[in-house]
Order: sequence, then C-alpha cells, then structure tokens
Amino acid sequence: NSHLKEKANAGIDFVANGNEPFWSLDIDKGKGLTFNSPNIKTPITTPYTDPTITNGIREYVIETESAKLNVKISPQFCSDGMSDFIYEYKVDLELNKKKYYGCGRLLHEL
Repeated sequence: NSHLKEKANAGIDFVANGNEPFWSLDIDKGKGLTFNSPNIKTPITTPYTDPTITNGIREYVIETESAKLNVKISPQFCSDGMSDFIYEYKVDLELNKKKYYGCGRLLHEL
C-alpha cells in the first residue's frame, strides 16, 4: 500500500490506528510518537523513549507538560473491524485518561 510505503520511507517504524473514534499513532524511533484524531485540533507529539518489554508486550509511558501517553503493543493478530485486513499487533492506548483501542503494523524494527 502506497500510504504505508510513504510512512516507511519517512522513517516511521510502527503505525497503529483504531475506530470509534478514529485515531492514528506513528512511532519513529529517531523522532518520537505522534497521535492524531479528528477530535483534537493538532496532533500530539512526544519524544521517543524506549519501551519496557514484558512477555513480548512493548509499553511506552511518556509524560510531557501537555500529555500523558501510555501505549501497549501486543504481538497478537488484530482486525480493525472496518476492513478485512489482519494486523500483526493489538494496540491499547491511553491519552490523558481517555482509552483508545486498535491495531498496528511494524514497518521497521523497533
């Protein structure tokens, strides 16, 4: 898919998205994490920090002045409920105490 190729070429290492509400997350080890959703005015970008890894689950816990972001990436098959595509990772995300659920795909090694 050309959209994923563009992201990979831009250096994005992992992409995730979910529905109800729609949201997306890009993880770039060199730059940071970027969360976006139509219900926020501007994307939220945080610095990259190494995750803790327990039983294959990667957990990013990042706190900035404006955002507290917790992302769990689990290696299990996931369907986004909107397409027939099966993703390799399940993603649970919490941003400022609001929970989001979705699926993710590895573009480069994390």
